[in-house]
Amino acid sequence: MKKTAAYIASLLLTASLLTSCEMLGDNCQICHQITYDNGNPVNYGDETELCGDELFAVKANPETTYGNITIRWVCY
Repeated sequence: MKKTAAYIASLLLTASLLTSCEMLGDNCQICHQITYDNGNPVNYGDETELCGDELFAVKANPETTYGNITIRWVCY
């Protein structure tokens, strides 16, 4: 039983490492959205790792405004 659990844990670890953006060489960044109302931050979104085309799309259009509400992506 312990060997099976260790084997499954090692497979999960290996799978997560192989699909990591860094392993794929996609130049990843951690990004989150900040919502502003009349220039004042009112909401902070969860951080997410973006890679490749998703990161490019966020950097190409980092800000969207609807009336007084502005949603801005911040990446680091």
